[in-house]
Amino acid sequence: MTYDKNHILFISTSYAEYDRRMQRIIQTLIHAGYKVSWIARSKDFHVEIDQLNYIPISTRAKSGFMFYAQFNIKAQKLALQSDAGIISAVDLDTIMAGSWALREGRRLVFDSHEYFTEVPELKGRNLVKNYWGRLGRKYIPRARKAYTVNHSLARILEQLYRRKFEVVRNVPFAEVKTKANSYSAKKTISYVGVLNIGRGLHQILDAMVELSPEYHLQLIGDGDITQHLKARVQELKLEDRVHFLGYVAPEKINALLAASWCGINLLDSTSLNYYYSLANKYFDYIHAGCPQICMSFPEYKFLNTQYETAVLVDNLEPQSIQRAIEKLGRTNTYKAIQEECEKAREEYTWEKEEEQLLSIYKQVFS
Repeated sequence: MTYDKNHILFISTSYAEYDRRMQRIIQTLIHAGYKVSWIARSKDFHVEIDQLNYIPISTRAKSGFMFYAQFNIKAQKLALQSDAGIISAVDLDTIMAGSWALREGRRLVFDSHEYFTEVPELKGRNLVKNYWGRLGRKYIPRARKAYTVNHSLARILEQLYRRKFEVVRNVPFAEVKTKANSYSAKKTISYVGVLNIGRGLHQILDAMVELSPEYHLQLIGDGDITQHLKARVQELKLEDRVHFLGYVAPEKINALLAASWCGINLLDSTSLNYYYSLANKYFDYIHAGCPQICMSFPEYKFLNTQYETAVLVDNLEPQSIQRAIEKLGRTNTYKAIQEECEKAREEYTWEKEEEQLLSIYKQVFS
């Protein structure tokens, strides 16, 4: 088969309609003249991006070893049928399919969204962790180019896999400015993202008990611990103040955040994946003009010295979260941070970040 050097095939295990990073990457590459295909999962509906060849995969197994095996086998078969000259494997859980589909005339790109071997789900599971580590050491060096989401993680992955990693951060498109949140009587605290362990969600619920009734919490997303959280809300008698919105279409999230009083970006420091993260939501809150409560982790500490858009916390103790929220509640503090969000969202835009992405793919066949 003759492969098209201008055709990029992405492979990810994410749910396509909710993976905003991948959607931005794909839109940029299509706009730059690339032909793009995307193999991924679909949860509720098919993703719609003009000129994208979207190829959904469904598997009988939904998690664990059998899921990854079934997904990679199916993805490899689909990749072999494609004429894409560039295969872009997204994270370690697709590196096998991408590597197995390599043939003469093709190039592999590795896009690391996270520190995969250090995710909370692998904590204490050394056999599984070592398995993924061996896969990375075997296949990642074969990639022509590799990139990740922040500079801290890039340095770690470079040491781990002995190759260069470039950086493409998860920042939103510049949008029409939303009216800044007002300092109002009702204070809605928003969380956007997957409801999984290690995200400080149980701790924010405990903190809500000690906060005055004017504070409400809305959780935008779904995940493995949704039912546990709902049960905890009932135990704490917070049904009137905690609201589960479930999955929300990406284009509707900004309006929800713009109407919020603050956002939360809380993570468990015992997970190195979280400790070295730079989450989408950090920039989502900024673009919505929404001050946030955020962990004092390396990337966030550095960015907060550039623009103080957050009140940082050192740990996930409910009392620490409560004090941070109350600190933000001081009128002068809130207004100052909100003004910093206005400045920061002019700097952190996908229109600026995509230049690095295009440079990476331009070099794949050079």
